Amino acid sequence: MDSTEFLDTVETFIRKRSMYPTEFGSKVMNDGSFVFDLRSGRSVTLKTQARVLDYIDATDAEDQAA
Repeated sequence: MDSTEFLDTVETFIRKRSMYPTEFGSKVMNDGSFVFDLRSGRSVTLKTQARVLDYIDATDAEDQAA
């Protein structure tokens, strides 16, 4: 997944959940500016990308189970 697709995935998730970008960044990365940094072109390691996508997948799975 390239950086544009990754950012789109994050943006879709926070929009779908009516989450603030700072809330998402704090919960997932312990970094309230994470989403703002992504929007500004911050690159992430594959490990960080996997961590974020795992969080998104786990949260979506919890919603489907409920």
